[in-house]
Order: sequence, then C-alpha cells, then structure tokens
Amino acid sequence: MAPSAPPVSPEPAPAPSPPPAPKRRPWKLLIVIVAVLVIISGVAAYVVLTAPPPASVVVYDTNSEMVTLDPSSEFSNSILILPNVYETLTHWNPTTNTAEPLLATNWTHSSDGLNWTFTLRQGVTFHDGTAFNATAVKYSLLRTICMGQGAAYIWGALRTCSDAQPTIHIDSPHQITFYQPYPAAMDKIPSSGYGYVGSPPA
Repeated sequence: MAPSAPPVSPEPAPAPSPPPAPKRRPWKLLIVIVAVLVIISGVAAYVVLTAPPPASVVVYDTNSEMVTLDPSSEFSNSILILPNVYETLTHWNPTTNTAEPLLATNWTHSSDGLNWTFTLRQGVTFHDGTAFNATAVKYSLLRTICMGQGAAYIWGALRTCSDAQPTIHIDSPHQITFYQPYPAAMDKIPSSGYGYVGSPPA
C-alpha cells in the first residue's frame, strides 16, 4: 500500500499593509526655525543696546595704601596720581634747577622777595568745565591753609588761615599777587608735589 502524502498546511494570510506615513510639511519647520532666530536676535540686540558701557579702570600696583585724592590734605602715595587730575602754578625742572611756567605763564617779584605777582594761563578749564582763574587759585590756597592738613605748611609764608586772606590779592581774573611777611621763593613753592589748584565749588 502506498504511503499517504503528508497533510498540506494552509498558507498564512498576508500581513496587513502599514498605514501610509503622514505627509511632512517642511514649511512649518521653517516657520519655527525663523521664529526662534528672530527671538534670539531680539534678545541679543536688547542685551547689546541696554548694556552699560565698559568702565575705564586704571590699576596702579603699589605696596602702600592710597589714602585720598584731595590735594589739600593728601600727604602720602596718592601724590603719584594727583598730577593726572590737578596742576600747579609752576613746574620744577630738575635738569635746569629752575621753576618753569605751568598754570602761571610768568611772574615777577619785588627786590626784597616779599611780593610776587603771577600772570595766569588763559583758556584753561577744570574737569567740571569751570574756568581756571585767579579766584580758583586763591580758593585752593586758602582751603589748603585753613584745613591745615597734608603739606599745608609749604604755604607758611602766606600766614595762618585767619591772616592769609589779605596776603593773596586778586589783581584781575588772570593775575594774582602774594604779599608775604618774609621772603620766600614763591616760584618754587607751587612747583612742589603739593601745590595743586582745584576748581572752586559752584
């Protein structure tokens, strides 16, 4: 008897087709990218336009403390900085060993060395815009003498605070005369590192 044929298995049903992929809309993605870039640009512009300007900082390295920048009381290492802010009537030239013009253009003195007249430079203004003149010179010297601090002693020839007023006479806006009770080199005294002239208060 012939062997019987093995049973035939039915073929499996075909798998269902996957659903169609959603259509991509690249224009939507482009809109999102553009919107993000616009926001970033706006934030960056705001930061740049509203940021405060960088501060101008000068760092001076020293092994001792800078006490003050007040020319009437300073008597320490701040003297290294004061020439960048203030000037004196005369400037001492160590090469020629003489006083040279600075805020004063020229000067004369009596034969006995008691009276000194200084002609002041015109067209000079302080940092606050105030014009430099004889009033500023008298104010600065009287302030230093009356405060009695720092190197106020260099103006000893102009007497004490209560007596100094008549010894400093304003001849004109750009001429000032010092009347001293004893001879003193008034061309050299202002050229020291402590003879600065500042702007009088408004």
